[in-house]
Amino acid sequence: MVPRYVASRRLTLLTRPDCHLCDEAAAALTKIGAAFDEVEVDGEAELLARYGDRIPVILAEGVEIASAPIDPSSLPGILASL
Repeated sequence: MVPRYVASRRLTLLTRPDCHLCDEAAAALTKIGAAFDEVEVDGEAELLARYGDRIPVILAEGVEIASAPIDPSSLPGILASL
């Protein structure tokens, strides 16, 4: 059984089209059962300026909790601390 992680704060995954690291981060979050929204930074000038080449980035209610490269094995611990 896959554990379900319910973060106390809303998660957002910042991505780009055709980004294999973004796909891997989304798959890792999905695999551990974390609910998240996905936002493409290329359509958001402010996010693109702020995060640029550090995509993917995981935010918890706007606070950065992980950025590229994201280690899937670290996600359960990060989410458990929220």
